[in-house]
Amino acid sequence: MIGRILIPLFDDPLEYRLLDAAANFTDSRPACLQVAYFRPEPIEETIYGSEVVTTGLMVEALEERAQVVRRNITVRLKDWSSQHHYEYVHHHTGTAPCQVSLAECTGDPIRNLKHIGRLSDLIICLLPTDEQRSFEPILEVSVSQTGRPVLALPKAPPADLTKHILLAWDGSIEVSRLLALTLPIFAKAERVSIFCYPEKDCDAGNLHRLIEYFRCHGISAEPCNVRSAKPVGESLIEAALISDATLIAMGAYSHSRIRQQVFGGLTRHMIEYGKFPLLLAH
Repeated sequence: MIGRILIPLFDDPLEYRLLDAAANFTDSRPACLQVAYFRPEPIEETIYGSEVVTTGLMVEALEERAQVVRRNITVRLKDWSSQHHYEYVHHHTGTAPCQVSLAECTGDPIRNLKHIGRLSDLIICLLPTDEQRSFEPILEVSVSQTGRPVLALPKAPPADLTKHILLAWDGSIEVSRLLALTLPIFAKAERVSIFCYPEKDCDAGNLHRLIEYFRCHGISAEPCNVRSAKPVGESLIEAALISDATLIAMGAYSHSRIRQQVFGGLTRHMIEYGKFPLLLAH
């Protein structure tokens, strides 16, 4: 059950696509959707001379900017909640079909995101783009430091994210953990396909056991056609395009972060491609 969903924000505006994506998983059962605005706390240092005044003005300006950001988030969140008939609350009780709240977290944004993220069933954020790289730290911290599944959205995600989920299976601990944590999401899917790349620890026996695992949870899954002549990243994108996948589920950062940065990797390739919603877990 996806009972608690977190949408983390730093200084970026709240986009409706984040909320619309969350609505895919709330249905009519009690669920809590929390938008969290993480911001550092301005620290005023003791400085001699006229610089004290300058520092004070800077702190005041930062505080005013933070209040503007918070007001804008609140307006958009209340507007969306009203349109979708969700209850806007200050504290979640779990008694309504879906309750929506806003939390402002002051202090170290990375530390606060880690702690709040670890008490969420699903974290939803945006994929970074060339124009907007500020989404990158939210995605990286959410995936690598919370232990929770992360849904990363492109610019134009499909309205129905669970219409066709394509699982990129390689037998790794990361993708196994993803599957265990997101079975309720797979159970909602109209169609589940399995991308099984021959050179990624996915032979016929492993594929059969995975399909049987899905059956034990009442989920029907089938393998998709894979062109192993291409690199795994290109092959996965091609399979997703041909099969009209609405969501790609995969383990993230199976290799060390240093190796990913130096040599690249499937996770990095799919994030940089940026056209498919990605369901990730590390």
